[in-house]
Amino acid sequence: MYRIFIIITVIVLVSINVFGQFQYDEYDDVISFSYIYPKIDSLKSNNEINTLNLPSFNNDSLYWTNNIERVNPKNRHLYRTAIGTCGFVRDTMINFFEVANKVKIKEGYIWLYKITSPTAFSLGVKLKNLELNPEDYICAHSNSHDSTNGPYMHREPEVITGDEIEERIKNRPQILTRGFYLGIVLGNELYIEIFSPNKKIKKSGLVISNWSYYYPTNFRLSDAPEWVRKKYPDIDFDFYENK
Repeated sequence: MYRIFIIITVIVLVSINVFGQFQYDEYDDVISFSYIYPKIDSLKSNNEINTLNLPSFNNDSLYWTNNIERVNPKNRHLYRTAIGTCGFVRDTMINFFEVANKVKIKEGYIWLYKITSPTAFSLGVKLKNLELNPEDYICAHSNSHDSTNGPYMHREPEVITGDEIEERIKNRPQILTRGFYLGIVLGNELYIEIFSPNKKIKKSGLVISNWSYYYPTNFRLSDAPEWVRKKYPDIDFDFYENK
């Protein structure tokens, strides 16, 4: 009887060490399991990840319609901060675990969902009812991340564990009402990934409450198309051609 007890104890300890254990890189950051299992790469390359396909947008028109006042030198004193990417937000209501692909791995389960637009510079989402246990994580990666080849600027995505989510909510309790933002720096494909050793996480009711689309803002005033020049005749676009 004692021998059986020892055997069971050893099996349980081994299971704990294997099932649900994070893996870390050389900087002690948690590594996404998507970057460890080749079958995830296969799902991506074969377009087998469930996807929200957003339409194409005219980034040039978006930029000049929304930013001409900022780039006009006459208004520089009003906008002293540098312009990064700009974009817009659209509300939605998507139950994450109903649409995401579930993949079984030895550590537990991965859920993946993809959002894409052919013209996006970057993408993001707001998540409501995000409840993670310490052994769970969430992360976002794009088609600019790569687990097998390179080089890429963002080789591995940031992985946010359940403990880190709890800490962020403590520091910013408004996350509970406004939602948790998750996005990518660069790329027109956003993969939302959640890992948990326990599939009961599906009962959390996680919802994507909106998506955000960002377009590039690396235009100069001299890049303005003809319709912009006609709309703002008071601006000497040619003067700023070499600025």
